[in-house]
Amino acid sequence: QIIDTPDKMHATPLARTFLFRKNLPIAKKLVIAGANIACITQGNNSSELAVACLKGETDKVELLLLSPDIQSIVNSEHNTMRPLLGAFLYSHLKIATLLLRAGAQLELVIDRALMVVCETGNTAVTQFLLEYPVGSKMINTSLSNGFTPLTFAATNGKLEVVRLLLQHKTNPADPKLEDANGHTALNFAILNGHLDVVKLL
Repeated sequence: QIIDTPDKMHATPLARTFLFRKNLPIAKKLVIAGANIACITQGNNSSELAVACLKGETDKVELLLLSPDIQSIVNSEHNTMRPLLGAFLYSHLKIATLLLRAGAQLELVIDRALMVVCETGNTAVTQFLLEYPVGSKMINTSLSNGFTPLTFAATNGKLEVVRLLLQHKTNPADPKLEDANGHTALNFAILNGHLDVVKLL
């Protein structure tokens, strides 16, 4: 349709509004009118929605979510990154909430998201994820090497995340679980000198 016709630089009207002029009021009108938001891509082959989620651009995310085509975009993957995963990895919980309300599927990103935020010690996102049944079920799930969320947190000395996992009400982390080589979270905490974590375990 005309609204998506690209110019000589292969940019659609919506792309130019976002990438060059950054005029969100005009962009909003285009999105509501049915402009194809999938036509807007960043130079790294990531969708505009995914990049906005990574950067924490809440106003742009809210605008893109107005698109009639949002259901086909909100769970799409670009460069191994889904919008919801990007929001979690960069601690943009308001954006994550918006995406979930718009139909983003937590099941598609929960395994990677929980492992990473436990490894980096992101207490707020860990707690957010564990409030969902699909998140709490992942607490004692392991990767192919046997690492669990607790293993990642303990190995990196993330005391508060370790505490969250151990004290979860419905599915507390099992500190006795072993990795592929027979090592527990406690073994890794000792190996890396995280005495506060050792005491907790």
